[in-house]
Amino acid sequence: MDTLNYLAYGSNLWPPRLAARVTLHATLGGVALPGHALAFTKRGADGSGKCHLVVAPAATAWGVVYRIPAHEKPVLDRIEGVGHGYTVASLEVAPHGVCFIYQAQ
Repeated sequence: MDTLNYLAYGSNLWPPRLAARVTLHATLGGVALPGHALAFTKRGADGSGKCHLVVAPAATAWGVVYRIPAHEKPVLDRIEGVGHGYTVASLEVAPHGVCFIYQAQ
């Protein structure tokens, strides 16, 4: 089975929430993201703040790397709003390699 590494932050940090959306093949663990911070600069349709990663040299953000089946990524893309305020990006995350993330536009 082809799998992808997904770096989650924000609401997808909680395994039951993510597992309700896609199959979790593995939880690889928590990771520090030096040089990044979470920014709540996007307003959701419900008026709540939505977060995304921004470059912040003096900060450290935290996330969790999950491994998900590659064929389920389109489901998560739709749920996360790709093409509707979010894009997919890649980030090198030690020691797990390249992970995909969702970034606010």
